[in-house]
Amino acid sequence: MMRAPTHSWRQFLGIILLTVVIRLPSLLHPQPIDSEAMYSVVANEIVDGGRPYIDAVERKPPLLFWTYAAVFRIAGKFNWKALHVVALVWTLCAMAGLYVIGSELSDRNTGLIAALFYSVFQPWGTWKNVSLDGEMLMNLPIIWAWAIAFRRSSSNSSQQERFWARPSCSNNRPR
Repeated sequence: MMRAPTHSWRQFLGIILLTVVIRLPSLLHPQPIDSEAMYSVVANEIVDGGRPYIDAVERKPPLLFWTYAAVFRIAGKFNWKALHVVALVWTLCAMAGLYVIGSELSDRNTGLIAALFYSVFQPWGTWKNVSLDGEMLMNLPIIWAWAIAFRRSSSNSSQQERFWARPSCSNNRPR
């Protein structure tokens, strides 16, 4: 009988450290990356009591502005380093979701490989991809919606979670 390989904490730590190293330039960069400056204007308007789309106009969805506003309310206005740390944590949470999906659909190795690929390829292509933008922000809830949908369970609460996760799993968004 063949046993499934077990993962040591070193494999998880290695993927986390790789992600930190890949995102290190953004963590050390004290300025906005790409569109972060535009989004921060709306976010800081929210921090000051303003209303998005009325007091400051940008076409992105509100989750982006409210996330930025929460970071700036806690860490201070235009705190780029704090925003870039949040982007790192956001990435690690998305990787955890991919690990769960891979583990549920196949095995732990598949989960680790999925998390590793996200770590390496999410910021791939251009340095601007390490910014906390709308695409990266939406990856996390979509990934975890799929993780809920693929979870192995027959309980009634699991069926309810799958019902609520279904709209997030679809790609029906206005263009």
